[in-house]
Amino acid sequence: VNIPTEYGDCDAISTQIPPTVNWGNSFLLPPLTSRTNGQRYKIIASANNTIAEIKCGTNLAEITVLSNDGDIHQFDTNSDEYCTVLTNNPSYVAEYGFGRDYLNDGYGDPLLMTIPPL
Repeated sequence: VNIPTEYGDCDAISTQIPPTVNWGNSFLLPPLTSRTNGQRYKIIASANNTIAEIKCGTNLAEITVLSNDGDIHQFDTNSDEYCTVLTNNPSYVAEYGFGRDYLNDGYGDPLLMTIPPL
């Protein structure tokens, strides 16, 4: 898989999404500090009308509404920003690391990891 899809440097990535009973409402999103091109996060809602509040660094929070269960919201962050995600319904959060050809970063292959809830 290429992350993002239009860039090379691909390896297979996969994860097993845990059952919704293990999803949560509060997440701390760590940056991949060795990768200057940042990272991408994905939020999956377990219920209709899930509100996600995303706050990175000192920026104002971004509020996103995921209208239906199973809806997905993706966003990118900088490699030096810690972010938090708070949701009103249990949600799943994953982090994607970009392949090295994206923005000529030079570090690493794509990766995917589950962000455990706090």
